[in-house]
Amino acid sequence: MNRLLSTCATLAVFLAGAGAANAHHSVAAEFGNAEMFEIEGVVERLFWTDPHIRVRIRITGGPLEEGETWDAVSHAPGLLARTYGLFPGEIEVGDTLLIYGRPSQFNVNRFSMRNVSINGGPVRQLLRSRSQRATEVAAPPGPEDL
Repeated sequence: MNRLLSTCATLAVFLAGAGAANAHHSVAAEFGNAEMFEIEGVVERLFWTDPHIRVRIRITGGPLEEGETWDAVSHAPGLLARTYGLFPGEIEVGDTLLIYGRPSQFNVNRFSMRNVSINGGPVRQLLRSRSQRATEVAAPPGPEDL
């Protein structure tokens, strides 16, 4: 009886862990070494939540078909703010984004954001080397920035 309980408990722990392991993914596995290119689109919906932000855009330029809807994904909100200086509220529904990155290899309309320009503004890098990140940590916004 103890052996049966032990086996069932082990199996339960294994199955619970399998779901959690599947919940996260490898960026390299999804976006791989596909050629990087620019797309332009208008923000239709914004998901500024963990584990990664997601911006739904309607394509207006680039090699993808105009009018298609794609999800552009990037880092977690906290990492974007602390490391790259991109804070909530800087991208809003209706904004025009010019995004440089890679399409998903999974045959879905998902694009990895590596650089982004918001409404024709400066290009913001969202992927930098460890040494660049260590010297370019963004200050948190003050009351005057909100």
